[in-house]
Amino acid sequence: MLHWLSAMPMRLAGFAPMCASARATVAASWESYVVDELFRRTPDSRHYFWRTTNGAELDLVIEEPSGTRLGFEIKRADAPRMTPSVRAALEDTQLRVDQITIIYPGATSYLLDDKVMVVPLSDVLRAGGFSA
Repeated sequence: MLHWLSAMPMRLAGFAPMCASARATVAASWESYVVDELFRRTPDSRHYFWRTTNGAELDLVIEEPSGTRLGFEIKRADAPRMTPSVRAALEDTQLRVDQITIIYPGATSYLLDDKVMVVPLSDVLRAGGFSA
């Protein structure tokens, strides 16, 4: 519940909706909330953060008991697109990710690549879980 309530302290602190620092804080709260929901929905899986020395990163990697590795990027954008980090994750031979899902607050699912899908958070929450 902490994440859901995080907008209230921002309002009380006087952040305006268009303030750059408020947008950054809201984006961090959004990411934290989504990662927490993914953790709750995959209790039997292993959870990782992935980052390279060059700065490429995925917000979360979930390794299912079956060995399937799912990468997640959480974006608070209207129409997320392929990023250098997602490309790097797909090419990383040690990571061996089977699929990358970009979760966003929109309403439409769409493919960016044969292994990269953009999915609304509402679809993830409605499904109650996540798998490849």
